[in-house]
Amino acid sequence: MEFTAVSIIVPIYNVEKYLHQCIDSLVMQTLSNIEIILVDDGSTDQCGRICDEYALKDARVKVIHQPNAGLSAARNSGLKCAGGEYIGFVDGDDWVDASMFQVLYDAGKEQQCDIVSCNFSFFYEDSTLRRIEQEEKMFISPGIVDQSNIREEIYLPVIKGEIFTSCCNKIYDRKFLEENKILFLEGLLLQEDYYFYLDVFTYMKRCFQIDEPLYFYRNYYGSSRRRSLNNYFQLRMDLHQKVLACMQLWGMGTAPYLSLASIRCLELAYDSMVKILHYRDINVLQKIKGMLEIINDENVLSAIKKINKKDMQSKPLDLKCKYWAFKSHNIFLASAFLLFGKMIRKLDLNFSNTDTSA
Repeated sequence: MEFTAVSIIVPIYNVEKYLHQCIDSLVMQTLSNIEIILVDDGSTDQCGRICDEYALKDARVKVIHQPNAGLSAARNSGLKCAGGEYIGFVDGDDWVDASMFQVLYDAGKEQQCDIVSCNFSFFYEDSTLRRIEQEEKMFISPGIVDQSNIREEIYLPVIKGEIFTSCCNKIYDRKFLEENKILFLEGLLLQEDYYFYLDVFTYMKRCFQIDEPLYFYRNYYGSSRRRSLNNYFQLRMDLHQKVLACMQLWGMGTAPYLSLASIRCLELAYDSMVKILHYRDINVLQKIKGMLEIINDENVLSAIKKINKKDMQSKPLDLKCKYWAFKSHNIFLASAFLLFGKMIRKLDLNFSNTDTSA
């Protein structure tokens, strides 16, 4: 049997408009000994037919048709039949550079890494605008991350919410995933990749970052990445609890780090309040009730107690305002900061940039 360097798993659900561009970018990879596993997750459009057509034309393409079970389940289905030395993931509405998997695979073999990551670009698309912007906040700094610098490069950014955790701009050693029983948590409606990465980070010994944008991440109105969820806040708090559990495993469950995690918890809570404020299918009283539930949530109350005031001193003015609003349990103050948040950030930015030198 021919050796397979990389198995590329593509979860697909109702993206027929973009699917040809995605699959074409994979079959044209400069790394030829790959397998492309297309997982049709119960699509109701023409995605299933498109997948089958590619399988007829290219022996490297395998197709799985399954009832709709969600993104995580689709990726796990692909993992079960993947036979490559490394595993890669590409979403069905994104695409990649023709050299991406060659570059990542060569780096993985040379550096002997559990994970190899590249930079990425966002492709923004709506009715009036199409543009590509390179993302500056990468997975990690370029180069090697191992046990000597994993706290600074990965654990701290995770705790502070400063790391982009898409699983798609990377490859993973398949044996690493299998030996540590790392799969995607099924049934989630938000941030599936983040849960996957918390497990990856916990077991990872060595990874490598390439400072080159080789993955193109599509962001458009109607994308699953922009959906509204009525239980958005609870999903965010569940993730916060997962981070706290991982901090214990990482040996970072002490006061200095808990303070940083608590600040992040308040940011997540405030983001949830913004969502509620913009929901169109609930009335004002329901919005007030939802915001009160957030302010009085046990996760938020616990976070307020754990925040070190010194950690807040260096934070932007709008974040300090959020802290004051939660600490006072004042929903009207919180609402005011929600409505005037942009003005507060602009005021703080202008003040910070003021030249006070003589």
